[in-house]
Amino acid sequence: MIARGRKLYERLALPLQRTVKIIPFAYRLGRAYRETARLLSAADRWDDRQIRAYQREQLNQLLELAIRRVPYYRRYQRLLGRDPFDALREIEPVSKQQMQSALDDFILPESLRARAHVTYTGGSTGRPLTIHQNHDAVEREWAFIMALWRRAGYRPGDRRATFRGVEFQSGSRETVRENPVYNELLLSPYHLSDEHLATYTQALAKFRPQFLRGYPSALAVYARFLQSRAGNDLPPLKAVLCGSEGLLPGQRELIEAAFKARVYSWYGMTEKVVLAGECENSSVYHVMPEYGITEILDSRGELFAQIGTSGEIVGTGFLNRVMPFIRYRLDDYASITGDHCPACGRRHLLLSSVQGHRVQDGLIGRSGALISMTALNLHDATFQGVRQFQFVQREVGRAEVLLRIGSDFDPARLAVIAQRLANKTGGDVAFEARVVETIDQTQMGKGVYLRQLLPVGRTAGLES
Repeated sequence: MIARGRKLYERLALPLQRTVKIIPFAYRLGRAYRETARLLSAADRWDDRQIRAYQREQLNQLLELAIRRVPYYRRYQRLLGRDPFDALREIEPVSKQQMQSALDDFILPESLRARAHVTYTGGSTGRPLTIHQNHDAVEREWAFIMALWRRAGYRPGDRRATFRGVEFQSGSRETVRENPVYNELLLSPYHLSDEHLATYTQALAKFRPQFLRGYPSALAVYARFLQSRAGNDLPPLKAVLCGSEGLLPGQRELIEAAFKARVYSWYGMTEKVVLAGECENSSVYHVMPEYGITEILDSRGELFAQIGTSGEIVGTGFLNRVMPFIRYRLDDYASITGDHCPACGRRHLLLSSVQGHRVQDGLIGRSGALISMTALNLHDATFQGVRQFQFVQREVGRAEVLLRIGSDFDPARLAVIAQRLANKTGGDVAFEARVVETIDQTQMGKGVYLRQLLPVGRTAGLES
């Protein structure tokens, strides 16, 4: 219903859109949503045996379909009839680049794509991936998201305000929009000046959301703005829901202090292969086993789902059957820290230290060392008066830090910021701090913390 009815809904005038509220929330999102919500309610406390049985059934269906119908996977005919977990271990991981170079080989034949639509990854690496997916994959994913948010106290239909770029265009003047189908107020992450943030505060005071959702980068900008003001005019929040970006060092503390509510974060992607979120009592990511199978590709090229393994995240998703993602390499990295959560009791794989593309997560020092952005975390008043910042590196051992500032910024702090950052790297990187009017974002309005512009040859082979 979501994928099929979205365009029609968006063409309706706002008064007509508001009439959707007379429909119970679960029926707004469709039958697949309701079926999946019932499954997840029952599965929340499954034991290892129940989880394994469900994954076996889903994986068997996925592999049967892919091997028989999807051109790329026909090479694995010998695996038909095998135990699906054993068969999965014999399938080579695939990358986004492999799929881009031969897209039709990874999709069901056109005659079998009737109930499907096309979407795209965000393109933060410069080349978005075209994804064909069945309509009900969107509905089913919303059931998973709602299950995660329930841990933060959210109930379907609760009022929420959202910083998210999908509903806005970067060049548009529109900054605030009502979205009745989700009982949601949308705020543009492309417009984060003090003037716009003041407008958002007025809109939020009127809308009185129970939850604030958004990209951590946008929420951090708003948090710094609120901290620069004498008073906080926002209504009390139950929680702040952070997704679509990783939380950078210090962002959780900043956001929680400004909004006076706990941050709940989750990890997912447009490809719908892995979904993980925090629980009621822990900030470690719990992988949802009904969503797919998650493994770690270590430095030797071995795939594991064992405690203590660190490496690249590889996912096999159960939701999309039009374009199956089987052992898909995410170019994201994590450590497996447990097979259950002692804080909540769920028998879920636990991930920590989740990071994005390796080189994009670090500066290259004069010595050739890859310096993690975690090392540049400053817990003092160094960035006082700064609303938004971004690192840019074009030369080994040197970097710029671009600052978008508020009226409370003291220009004398430019030299202080550069020196303190250099000190954090032990002098391995020299910094130049300068004020700019705008900070680059992705096409979806996500923040870009580091623009790593070094030629590929200058970063190849570096240790992380």
